[in-house]
Amino acid sequence: MKKVLYPVLAICIFLIMQTVVSVAIMVPTIINMLVNNEHITDPSSIMAAIPMELMAGAIGVAGALTIIVISLFKMINWKKVLNFNDINWGKAIIYILAAAFGIFACDIIEEIIDLPNLIEVEMTGMANTAIGMLSIGVIGPICEEFIFREAVLGYMLRNKVNTWAAIIGSAIAFGLIHANPAQIPFAAVMGVVLGYIYHKTGNIIVPCIIHIINNSAAVYMMNVLGDKADEVSITESLGGTPIALLTSAIGIALCIGIFYITDKKKARYELQG
Repeated sequence: MKKVLYPVLAICIFLIMQTVVSVAIMVPTIINMLVNNEHITDPSSIMAAIPMELMAGAIGVAGALTIIVISLFKMINWKKVLNFNDINWGKAIIYILAAAFGIFACDIIEEIIDLPNLIEVEMTGMANTAIGMLSIGVIGPICEEFIFREAVLGYMLRNKVNTWAAIIGSAIAFGLIHANPAQIPFAAVMGVVLGYIYHKTGNIIVPCIIHIINNSAAVYMMNVLGDKADEVSITESLGGTPIALLTSAIGIALCIGIFYITDKKKARYELQG
C-alpha cells in the first residue's frame, strides 16, 4: 500500500504547496485592491492584478517547497537523481532526438484538437518577464522532474510496482496536475516519454534536459510572437490536416522506433556480454 500511497501523497503535497503559495500572493493583492477601492468582480480580476513576476516566482517556490517536504519522506534518491557519471551521453542524445519527434507529433495533434487554453494570457504575461522565463523554462521543469519522475515514478519503481503501470500512472497524474484542457493530453503523453527515459537512465538528468528544451522553446515563441502566437499554424504550414496527421504519425513512429531499436541493441549487448 505504501508504494502507491506515498506517490499520491507527493502529488497532494504539490497541490497543497501550490495552493498555499497562490493564497500567499493573492491575499496581499486583494488587500491592496480594497485599500485602493478597486472593484473585485471575480477571481479573474484578482489574477489580473497580481504582478506577473510574482506569479512566475510562485511556480518555483511551490516546486521547491514540495521537494523539501517529500525529501523528508525519503522519496528522492539523492545519490542517483542528479548523477552525471551514470549518463551514457551517446544514448542520451538519441533519447533526446526520439523525444523531439514525439513532442513535435503531439504538438500537431494538440493544434488539430484545439482544446481551450484557460491560462494563455497568464502564461504569455509571465513569459515576458525575466523571472517568468527562468521559472517556466528552467526551474519549473526541474522541480516537476524531481516530483513526478523521481519522487512519484521513481519511488514506485524502487518499490517493485509494475514498470508500465508506474510510468502511465505517473504520466496521467502529470497531465491532470496542469488542470488546463490544452495542456493535459500533451503533458500526459510527454510524461510517458520522460518516464520511459527516466526508467532507462535511472535519474532525471536527461528528462530535465528535454523538459527544459520544450518549455524554453515555448517561452521563446511566446516572447517572439506574443499575441500572434495563435496565428501560427503547423497544420497550415504542412499543407492541411491530412498531411499534418500523416506527419504526426511518422513522428510517433520514429519516436517509438528509435526507443525500441536503441534499447534492443543494448539488451543484445548485455546478453552477449
